[in-house]
Amino acid sequence: RKYRVHTGIVRSHDSLYTDLWAKEMPRREELQHTLDVWHRAGVLCNDMESSTIFTLCGLRKMRGGAVLMVVNEPGEEHIDPKRVSELDLTPMFHVAIDGIRQLQPVS
Repeated sequence: RKYRVHTGIVRSHDSLYTDLWAKEMPRREELQHTLDVWHRAGVLCNDMESSTIFTLCGLRKMRGGAVLMVVNEPGEEHIDPKRVSELDLTPMFHVAIDGIRQLQPVS
């Protein structure tokens, strides 16, 4: 199967909404500058969960990964729930399962 995928840096943090609505937040110029810095550093996306997965896997000597789906673009004012509910998740599941099959045990 061929799917369009990207590999790279994910910024995992607990303040996702400051990214989504930076223009509406206090200190908006500072937040926008921070987003620009992350973009220049090659960060592909932001999430709120994967760092916990990687930390726990590291502590338990396990392999871990994350397959993320983009549901909105930077600067998009609102996430449209109808559009998100209509997304076909099948390709994401195939990528995740194929990735799991390729994992090697931790030595």
